[in-house]
Amino acid sequence: MTNSVSPDISKRLLYVKYLLSRAKPANADRNDLSVAVSLLLIHDAIEMLMLAVVEHLQVPMPKKWDFMDFWTEIGKHHTEPPQRILMDALNNMRVGLKHKGNLPNPHRVRDLLPRIEVFCEDVAKMYIQIDLAELSLADLVADDEVRNTLRKAR
Repeated sequence: MTNSVSPDISKRLLYVKYLLSRAKPANADRNDLSVAVSLLLIHDAIEMLMLAVVEHLQVPMPKKWDFMDFWTEIGKHHTEPPQRILMDALNNMRVGLKHKGNLPNPHRVRDLLPRIEVFCEDVAKMYIQIDLAELSLADLVADDEVRNTLRKAR
């Protein structure tokens, strides 16, 4: 990671990668609840990325902002983030699940994940100048010896 990225933002980016890595097996399960869990993990990863970008760029946000405000507020100060329509669809599925009890369409959620991964990679590069593919989840391991062994093995 570059020196211009704070440890907090670095950790958030690792969490983004971790949440997406957890969404994959849930997404692959062939039952409705696993797909719903995948959707929630995907949404949480996006929100974590948004928070990292907002903090890194020091973009002022309204005290109470919702998921889609990210595009408007970032766009006021920088190039508007990509994939607004995709993220609106993701957010609507999540709202339907959490607030209306509607299970998401499994095919739609499965189709989302690769596009979400590309979105996260693009946004991290665009606003934080970090390549998510280069981040190692080994950095989340608490034990120094184990973490160092994993880094060497990589």
